Amino acid sequence: MSKFNRLPVYYLALFIVMIIINFIASGDVSDVANKYDTLIQPSGYAFSIWGVIYLGLLFWIIRMLVVKNSRDKIQISLQWIPALNFVLNSIWIIVFTQEWLFASVLVIVTLWLTIIWMYLEVNRHDYHWLDRLPLSLYLGWITLAMVVNVFTWLEQMGVTFTAPFDETLVTTLTLGVVAIIIVLFTVKTRDWVIPLVALWTYIAIIAHGDIADYGNTVFYVVLFFSNFIFAIAAFSNYLVSKEHYFEYRKSLF
Repeated sequence: MSKFNRLPVYYLALFIVMIIINFIASGDVSDVANKYDTLIQPSGYAFSIWGVIYLGLLFWIIRMLVVKNSRDKIQISLQWIPALNFVLNSIWIIVFTQEWLFASVLVIVTLWLTIIWMYLEVNRHDYHWLDRLPLSLYLGWITLAMVVNVFTWLEQMGVTFTAPFDETLVTTLTLGVVAIIIVLFTVKTRDWVIPLVALWTYIAIIAHGDIADYGNTVFYVVLFFSNFIFAIAAFSNYLVSKEHYFEYRKSLF
């Protein structure tokens, strides 16, 4: 077995460690998030997407163990980046639950960069759609989680937003910029999954109870961008279907 064929085994081992740490500390993560509650914080149900992401990543690793040939090129291209990603994910849980929030921002930004790297590397190859789907879910969620993490850190630091740039306006502008970036990225990559993850998160922000305390401005702005992202996702999906994106000649395994 070559070193590249062994890589998925290492991925799987570190993935299992990450899952164990997540399982142990999941309640503490929620406690910290609730302690430093912000306007941009999504409703609790949104975090259930982690289950889908982890199942997708597990399936992604298993495919690497089972499927050869074209998958080997992706493994060689990715090298140790997935392993680093799983380590960073575990570290983030530790530093966040310890309320080292500035450190958690640094870690999640680095984590996000490794996902970007993996996503773009897979995109460079003649990939099966299942090679990209878990990374799309992961990237979409971490992109927005990173933004929330920054706001959580600012809340811990006691940063106050004053007129005209109060918290409502800053949150609105942030959500608007993030939506534009997601749309542009979607058009470039023709990825319909990332916008749907963003839609899921934006709706969860709307559902967050504290949003009523800040009037209707943020509610309607977030709702607008949610619908906008959904429309882009549908359009992207149409383009992908039109070009027979799912009609690969490769088998599932």
